[in-house]
Order: sequence, then structure tokens, then C-alpha cells
Amino acid sequence: MMETETVFIPADQLGVELRASATFYLTVPGTGDTVVFETDFSGETLSVVTPPEVKIIQVEVVAPNAPKVNTGQQFQIECRLANLTAAAIGPFDLHLSTIGSSLFDPILEVAGIDPYNTLTARFDVRASLVPNTAEIFRVSIPSLPVTQEQPLDDFALVTIQTPA
Repeated sequence: MMETETVFIPADQLGVELRASATFYLTVPGTGDTVVFETDFSGETLSVVTPPEVKIIQVEVVAPNAPKVNTGQQFQIECRLANLTAAAIGPFDLHLSTIGSSLFDPILEVAGIDPYNTLTARFDVRASLVPNTAEIFRVSIPSLPVTQEQPLDDFALVTIQTPA
């Protein structure tokens, strides 16, 4: 399987169907023989579309006593995302990080978001066993080919307290 580098296509080609072709040269060392292989990929075309864009709209804590949680309590970090383009997006990854010591799986795969639609994704978290007055959770989109627009709100603050 072969893959190219990112190819720049000018904006004036948006909506156009492009055709691709490739020529491969294979030289066997020491023999001087070269095999040439050319293909037009059976006439298949590629549609030029705008890259998908996602915006993180809001990140918040979901717990009965949010934004306060008890040590060891299960809760969720909820992330609301928007697809800003006319194309469906997916799959792509969300990443959750913290400056504290709560436990969670940091990667959540989003199956997709329909054009000009929103989606809510949830990370399951277990609060640290040690109290913390300000544990900050931040959500980001590390995977390609999704473009992340400047988020409106990409973090949530949690106060972890010892139960009464």
C-alpha cells in the first residue's frame, strides 16, 4: 500500500472532480533492469471538498453535585461538538487531559457528526482518592483529517472533596 504526502489543491478547484495517475519505477540493484508501472486508477475520480471543521462548543461536569464531586466518585465530562461544514465528519478522536490525578481513558473515538449538526460525547471519570480544590479537565481533537476551530469552551473545573 502506498500513500502520498498531503497534496495542495487550489481553492478554485472546489467542487471539481479530479483524475489521478501515477508512474512507478522499480530498479533491481545490480541488474540494470527497470520495470515501469503506470496507472490511472481505472478512471476513478476524486471530489474536491472543503476539509471538515469541528468546533468544541462546551465542556462540563455531569454529576449530581457538580462541579463538586466526592473522592472516588464516578462522574462524566461532557463535550458538545459542532460540525461546521457541509460534509459528514468521522471517525475522529477526542482527547481528555487533566492537571490532577482522577482516572479515565484519555481517548474517545467519535463515530461521526452529520453536516451542520452537533453531538455530545462523554468521558467516564473516577475522581481521585485525594481531595483537590481545582482539578481542570481539557478536551482537544488530536486526530486528522479534522480541523479544530478555536473552541468556545474546552475545559471544566472540578472540586474533589472528602464526603461528609
